[in-house]
Amino acid sequence: MTGDRALRQGFLSDLEETFGEAFLHVLKEPPGVRVGERVLYKLTDGTQAVRREPSAQELDALKQQMVDLATRTGARGVTFDPPVSSGSPSPRLIDLPGALIMWDTELKRYLESDDRLPAPGFALEWVVGVALLPSEKILLYLDFTHPAVKAIFRASFDLDGAPSITERTAIRDRFSQFHDSIRELTAQADRRSDLLWVKVVRVDSEPQVVKSKTTSPG
Repeated sequence: MTGDRALRQGFLSDLEETFGEAFLHVLKEPPGVRVGERVLYKLTDGTQAVRREPSAQELDALKQQMVDLATRTGARGVTFDPPVSSGSPSPRLIDLPGALIMWDTELKRYLESDDRLPAPGFALEWVVGVALLPSEKILLYLDFTHPAVKAIFRASFDLDGAPSITERTAIRDRFSQFHDSIRELTAQADRRSDLLWVKVVRVDSEPQVVKSKTTSPG
């Protein structure tokens, strides 16, 4: 457990250094959170996260995700180097069941679906983690602990390995606003018996997307 405590403290210290103390104050961890390398997470009962290095096929898929992201943001001359492993046995964000939800294709599919969860038996209940990619870092926050309100926040930072205080501050502010909106939507959901689900997604500086489904026709 000493190793877990060190991982946890190190990760929280990194988050505070990157996004400020106010960022940590917004985080509300549910009971049963576990720690990995640069990630805190909670999975459904009976589900385990196992560290494993990506296969060649998975690296190709990751490369395509980077190309898609670059195309969406207007970047040119995309290069891709596989992530370097630290050799730690602890699971990372990318090792968690359901972590593929962070990518554009999966997020879009989820938002357009009529289902409450991204897949039957979706195991990821709560997570805050940072994925280290060759040209950027990605922050993912997911909170599926509420029966109806499903929240996902994703942000890229330190593009091309260059830390930007302005961008980091913007992410912290967007995350605070996101958390405030989740709190309001959760309070509304708790007062409504006709609400089946609310999906709330915020990606980088794009407008927040909120979609809902009720039992009422139309």
